[in-house]
Amino acid sequence: MVAGTVLALTACTGTNDTTTTTTSSPPSPTAPPTSPHPLGQPFHVTKGGPDGYDGLVNAFLVSKVNATNVQDHEPHVFYMFNVRVTSTKGAFPTSDWSLETVNPTAVVPHDPGVKINDHSNDPPLGSKTTGNTAGYISFYVLESATPTLLDLRDPTSSNTVIAQWQLQGTA
Repeated sequence: MVAGTVLALTACTGTNDTTTTTTSSPPSPTAPPTSPHPLGQPFHVTKGGPDGYDGLVNAFLVSKVNATNVQDHEPHVFYMFNVRVTSTKGAFPTSDWSLETVNPTAVVPHDPGVKINDHSNDPPLGSKTTGNTAGYISFYVLESATPTLLDLRDPTSSNTVIAQWQLQGTA
C-alpha cells in the first residue's frame, strides 16, 4: 500500500506543466523611505535635481472636534494640525496633504475635504515654501472614517509620500 502511494505521488509531481498564471494585484501606496513617525517628530526630507529641496517638516495635532454636518446631518470629526516647515535649500512642497482612514475611504483628498488656513504670522503655506513657514491644515472627516496616517506628498515627483505621521491615540 505504501509503495502504491509513493508511486501515485511521484506520478502526480513528475509532470512538466509549462502553463503559467499571471495575477495582478492593485498598486500599493507609495511609502516614505522611513517608517511613519509619531506626530510631533520631524522629517528631514531631501530631493536632488533642479526642483530639489532640503528641509524639515513637522505636524502637531491642534484640535479634534466632533460636529454634525448641516448639509447631510452626518456626524463628522474636525481635525486641525499645525504644520511647520524649515527649508534650507529650494522650495519645499507644502500643498499636497491627505489623511488616510480605515473606512469608508482610503484617503480623504486635499480638495474639497482639506482646507489650508494660515493663522500664524509666518509666511502662509502654499504650493511651495522657502525659509521658515507655519500654518494649519484642517480635515473634516466622517465620524466612521477612523484616521490612521497624515501624509505629505511631493506633487512634482509622481505624488511620492515624503513625510508620514501616525495618528495613534488621536482617533
